[in-house]
Amino acid sequence: MDAASVPAAGGRHLGYASAYDRRMTNAQTSTVIVNELQPPTLLELTGWHLEDRGACRDDVCVPLPEASRSNTELLAAALNVALVHDEQHGVWAVGPEARAHALASATLPDLTLRRADNGAPFALASLIGRRGVLMAWASW
Repeated sequence: MDAASVPAAGGRHLGYASAYDRRMTNAQTSTVIVNELQPPTLLELTGWHLEDRGACRDDVCVPLPEASRSNTELLAAALNVALVHDEQHGVWAVGPEARAHALASATLPDLTLRRADNGAPFALASLIGRRGVLMAWASW
């Protein structure tokens, strides 16, 4: 694998591989820098594959607009993959997906549960302004 160097902020240089090594790269967990990027390579780096219904990985399939199947930037946007192209140096940076796994808000939903001791309804909203501990358990 040929190594090269790209000037970065502060005069530092960012090393990258001029031809990525399939044994060493995984854009699912880290940023991968390559000098050429076509949709099949983007899919391989991120663990997705194309099916008739769209791009799939594990149990998840994302419907794709037809244009995104042949356009790297549209494909990255459809899959929420971080993608930056530096035309001056001829490199692409492919990063992990930017999926929103966080809560949309910290607002507690209006939820009423049954008390464990007597089965009476208990509204979580009754705890507003008070300290409390909410314990949850699931068998899986």
